Amino acid sequence: IEDVTSKLPIHGAHVGTPMVAKQEMGFIRKHLLKRLETLEQARGGTDDQSHKQYIERGNSSVIDLDVWQCLTSAISLKEPMLVFPVSNFTTFAPMVGLNQVATNSPSLPSPGMIACIQASGGCLPSLWDPSKERYGLDKDRAEGKDKQPRRATKDVSPLRDVLLMKPGSTVEDVFLTLKNSGALSGDFVRAEACGGVSREKPKPVPKHTILGRHNRIIKIQTTKRSQWQ
Repeated sequence: IEDVTSKLPIHGAHVGTPMVAKQEMGFIRKHLLKRLETLEQARGGTDDQSHKQYIERGNSSVIDLDVWQCLTSAISLKEPMLVFPVSNFTTFAPMVGLNQVATNSPSLPSPGMIACIQASGGCLPSLWDPSKERYGLDKDRAEGKDKQPRRATKDVSPLRDVLLMKPGSTVEDVFLTLKNSGALSGDFVRAEACGGVSREKPKPVPKHTILGRHNRIIKIQTTKRSQWQ
């Protein structure tokens, strides 16, 4: 463990805590059985001796301690850095290359989940078309050929896309993330970034710049110009 942790970054995105999967599963099962026992007693049911025997057999303070240490380590980690890739700093419109991800990713909320979101007072996903019950963009916007690039902010979905980056990530890490997702291709040329949607002017940022709240909105240009313009 010491050999592994000694090679982890020091910016707080990683932590090493020794624990085996069997301990974790035993911890979960034991607490689930305890919960079932409580529910049975509340309903006036008879005690299940097999449950008690299993709980007593797995009731190890060492196992519990290892699991709690692992959970504590996870909670103590720094929060992820939210990064917003955009195509311009006027409307903060999304990158054309991310349209495919934003409309066809399997991680997008399903119709049933969207109905639950609405029922609980939430808003529809920005690219969800309720009349067709699917995600989509009109052809021109999807291909980056919109004849009105400065259309109203409500139509261009400003800051639509967000990347969850590890603390200490750099501009180059964002570039590689976008490239691996298919949103960008080619080689890195330059990048500009700013911290908010006020009148703050974007500034050039080198590849090795560490991301923070002051440069979380970023525009990256590559040798494939059609994907970011």
